[in-house]
Amino acid sequence: MGHHITLPADIYQTPAIEKLHKSAIDMILLHNDMLSYYEAESEDVHHNMIAAHRRNGFEAQAAVDHVADNIDIYHQELSLAANELKSRYRSQELQGRVSRYVHGVENVIKANLYWNSRSKQFFPKDVKGCLPQSCEINILLDPSH
Repeated sequence: MGHHITLPADIYQTPAIEKLHKSAIDMILLHNDMLSYYEAESEDVHHNMIAAHRRNGFEAQAAVDHVADNIDIYHQELSLAANELKSRYRSQELQGRVSRYVHGVENVIKANLYWNSRSKQFFPKDVKGCLPQSCEINILLDPSH
């Protein structure tokens, strides 16, 4: 395994590891949609979740809030799955390995956010580098989609 973390083979067949992976992937996808919405909106991209919500009648802030709420739900699911995985083993050594693995998954999520916050792809110059703090991003009130 990467980073010299060896986990018992049976862990990969558990619903908890599947939930951990799914929650992490869903968080990354929704982070990408939230952070790329400025670009998606200006280029008339329709497969962004915020754009999809806007096409289905959501006001701009409601669409962003809905995606943010889903990110929160996936974060809670990731935490529950992580706790379930950690409690699966009595051995301190195995619990430590599982904790390092979970930490690695969390770091992938953070790395995606960090990369996006520094990327010239998603933000205009006036908001570049505002993450991981918070910032205000202007969006069109009436996009073409």
